[in-house]
Amino acid sequence: MANQDSPLNNWVLKPDNLWFRIGSTKNGAYRFDGKYLHYLKFPISPQENTFYKNNPNSSLKPYGLYTIYKDHKGFMWFGTASLGVCRYDGKNLNWHYEEQLQTTPNGGDFGTRAIFEDKNGKFWINNTRFRYVIETYGNKPITFKKENGIGYLNKTNKMEFPFFLSVTEDNKGNLWMATYEDGVYKYNGKELIHYPIKDGETDVLLFTIYKDNKGALWLGTHNAGVYTFNGSSFERQF
Repeated sequence: MANQDSPLNNWVLKPDNLWFRIGSTKNGAYRFDGKYLHYLKFPISPQENTFYKNNPNSSLKPYGLYTIYKDHKGFMWFGTASLGVCRYDGKNLNWHYEEQLQTTPNGGDFGTRAIFEDKNGKFWINNTRFRYVIETYGNKPITFKKENGIGYLNKTNKMEFPFFLSVTEDNKGNLWMATYEDGVYKYNGKELIHYPIKDGETDVLLFTIYKDNKGALWLGTHNAGVYTFNGSSFERQF
């Protein structure tokens, strides 16, 4: 059953609730409490006026939700189309902004696609250029320390930082990052290891990477079904 009239007090954080993104243009998220599906609207971002001033004719919905993530504390993170990240700790809703995080190549054009907290409590958002340590929580703007991430040298000896759409951590603590058209990158704490994903001679376009309850890695693709990791490479299943 859906509840379309959800005031701010319907923002509740319970461990057994499910959270959903329904469409990429909705201003907010959906929370399922086991009985009702609540639509929860994001609070106004201080960056809203700046966005519309800089993009008066844009058809982009800046609050559009791209990703939802629960961190190790149980707090919820919401990545938006152009206003950065909104975080909910059960009491407060706070915003990070694209110009602070510097997570996208062109000031937010690609939106916040992926958020992940690694085993050391450091956050990776959209790409490997930086990682973040959250320093303050509570009813005030979040502050964080930005650290250098990890890149690789391309064929022209230029440093590259993969932009990923999805990320997970395997049972050994390695990070696995799925890019849209450049395969998968594994970060083992020291270096990035590249796994091209091919369907014959065709590059496979990826959407998501997922670790199941047995520790197996799965890839969801745009144009070639589902792949799993066999220990040395990803192979197509169906």
